[in-house]
Amino acid sequence: MMIPRQLRPAGERVPLPGISPRSSGDKAASAAANLQFPGYLAHWYGSGTAALAAALKLAANRATTTRPEVVMPAYACPDVVSAAVFAGVQPVLADTLPELPWLDPVSVERSITRHTVALLSIRFLGLPSNDQALRRMLGSDGPLLIEDHAHAFPLDMQVRSSADLVVISFGRGKPVSLRRGGVLLQTLGSTAANALPPQPADRRETGVRRLTHQANCLLYNLSIQPAVYRFLTGVARVPVDAISYRELTELEPFPHRLHRLLPQAIDRHRSTGRWREDTIESILRGPDVPWVDVATHSRRMAAADCSTATRTDRLWRYPLLLRSETERDRLFAGLWQQGLGPSRMYRRLLSEIPATATYVRSGAHPAAGDFARRLLTLPLHSDVRKRDLLAMRNCLDQFSEVFDQTGRTALHRSHKGARVAD
Repeated sequence: MMIPRQLRPAGERVPLPGISPRSSGDKAASAAANLQFPGYLAHWYGSGTAALAAALKLAANRATTTRPEVVMPAYACPDVVSAAVFAGVQPVLADTLPELPWLDPVSVERSITRHTVALLSIRFLGLPSNDQALRRMLGSDGPLLIEDHAHAFPLDMQVRSSADLVVISFGRGKPVSLRRGGVLLQTLGSTAANALPPQPADRRETGVRRLTHQANCLLYNLSIQPAVYRFLTGVARVPVDAISYRELTELEPFPHRLHRLLPQAIDRHRSTGRWREDTIESILRGPDVPWVDVATHSRRMAAADCSTATRTDRLWRYPLLLRSETERDRLFAGLWQQGLGPSRMYRRLLSEIPATATYVRSGAHPAAGDFARRLLTLPLHSDVRKRDLLAMRNCLDQFSEVFDQTGRTALHRSHKGARVAD
């Protein structure tokens, strides 16, 4: 009998500490100490949010204004607002480009004032970004360009960005996951080095802390197993893709024990092939499909803009835009019912989330709002099997063959029977 499964939307199992002998742990610690991002100086923190807050504090400290502001996308994770609030920087929202998560340079230019100390660009879902266009707009003497690699990690450790500061997160569900931790990368030779707030010292490792961390890692790895995840989501009293606002209260240190586990987490990320991504891309292809393949669209736009981003950054989830919020929710329900791990991500703009709306300055952002209402993502993690991809294809086939109100076939799929890779 087949055990019922529910794929999680994203995330891999985290490395388990304390399993290897001490000598192996020492080797891992040595390997972690040698981890480098060429061209960057690394500053380590207890979370990606803390690393972003440190970047914003740096931007504020080097400016002369007493009312620092950061321009950021209107559609983003609430954690970016938490980082700005902690840093004492006013979040100012800007619109995105149509059918893309990229900041719209025209909207950004309208949002910049004499108080703007930074522009925050987000490498959403591992997609390319328009960092080159933003860099040209800001120039060398303007506000700092910060790029949050919230959903991206460079497989070869070569960070491809024209930003002044880059933030990478190792939180739960991230491409390289340790359940917590983040790093702020600062370009070598930067004149802003002395504006960075002091790095917090790591707390003393105790037996209780070590055992607690081990237990939490074991429980987390168990909870994301497809069979267990199905049970947990079945008894949960909150929506499966609910987004919460978490207040940042301190710049936590990056625990030494996580340094020992980081090389293993990176190797796990590297070992996950791209065949799932390539298969979904082929499934979505067609001339009259009722969605936009955001991954393909963004790569074409990045190539046209000569962006520094390439496919080196593997996708975290596969994004598509449906024609409307109603159609998005209907496809989401169908995929979720079959245990296929779809997600609608944040669903609302930062100005529409009660917990963040009070902190942001916002205007009209039609493109970002349209993106939020239409976005659906498909999972790409290691628990996605060939049979899951076949089920996704069948579900998408059925969805696209729905009749319109006049009784005619609304759309015809050309990819029917698309091959699913082994």
